[in-house]
Amino acid sequence: MKGRHVELRIYGMVQGVGFRAATIRQAAALGISGYVRNMRDGSVRIEAEGDIDQLDSFIAWCTNGPDQARIDRIVTKQLPLKGYKGFFLR
Repeated sequence: MKGRHVELRIYGMVQGVGFRAATIRQAAALGISGYVRNMRDGSVRIEAEGDIDQLDSFIAWCTNGPDQARIDRIVTKQLPLKGYKGFFLR
C-alpha cells in the first residue's frame, strides 16, 4: 500500500461548528480514508490516509477548517498505514 497515514489532533473551537461534517466532505473530495471524532477534551481527532499530495492538501485544509471553526493548534503524528476504506465519523 502506498501513501502515508497521519493522526491529527485539532484544538480550538472545533466542536459544535460543523467541523466533522466538513471534514468528511473534504476527505471525500480528496480521496482520503480514515475517520474523524470529537474528543472529551474539546479537540477533534482525525486519522487520515492517502497519497502524499492529497494528504498534504487535506492537512492544509484542516489548518483552517470550516468558516465557523477557530483552529488554535494542530498536533500531527505519523503512523503506520492501516488500510482504511472510506472516511467516516467515529
